[in-house]
Amino acid sequence: MRVRLARVVSRWRTGGLGKAMVAWETNAAETKRSRKVLDRVIGRWRMGVLAKSLLSWENNAAEGKRSRKVLERVVGRWRTDVLGKAWLAWETNAAEGNRSRKTLERVVGRWRTGVLGNALLAWQTNSTDTKRLRAVAERVRRSWLLSHHRKALAGWSFAVNRRVERRGKLTSVVAWWRRFPHPSSLILPP
Repeated sequence: MRVRLARVVSRWRTGGLGKAMVAWETNAAETKRSRKVLDRVIGRWRMGVLAKSLLSWENNAAEGKRSRKVLERVVGRWRTDVLGKAWLAWETNAAEGNRSRKTLERVVGRWRTGVLGNALLAWQTNSTDTKRLRAVAERVRRSWLLSHHRKALAGWSFAVNRRVERRGKLTSVVAWWRRFPHPSSLILPP
C-alpha cells in the first residue's frame, strides 16, 4: 500500500498537477513567511508607539508624585508657621460661634416655654389669621371686579347689538326708499 502511495505522489510531483502543487506550496510558504515578517514589523511599531506613551505616562506619574511631596511639605509648614496660628484662631472662633449658637438655642427654647413663648404663639396665630384674611379679601376683590367688568361688558354688548339692529333697519328703509322714482324725475318740463 505504501509503495502505491509513493508512486501516486511521485506521479503528482512529476506531472502537471505536481507542478501546480509545488507552486501552491511555494506560494503558501512565502505568504506564511511574509505574514510573520509583517507581524514582527507591526509588533515593533506598536512597541515603539506604546513605549513612547508608557515613558510619557511614567514621567507624568513621577512628576505628580514629586508635586504631591512638595505640596505636603508646604502644607506642613503652613500648619506650623504663620498660617498655623491663623488656623488655630479660626478653630477658636468656630468653637466660640458654636457655643454662641447653642446659647441662642437655649434662650429661644426658654422663650418658647416662658412669657415670650406665649407672645410668640400669639404673634404666629395673628400672622396666620392675617394671611387668611388677606386671601379672603383678595378673592372678594376679584369677584367684585369681575362682576363690574361683567356689567360693563354686558352694557357694551347691548349697545353694539342695538347699533347693529338699527343699522339693519336703516339699510332696509334705504332699500325701500330706492325702489321709488326720484322726485326730480317726476317734474314735468315747461
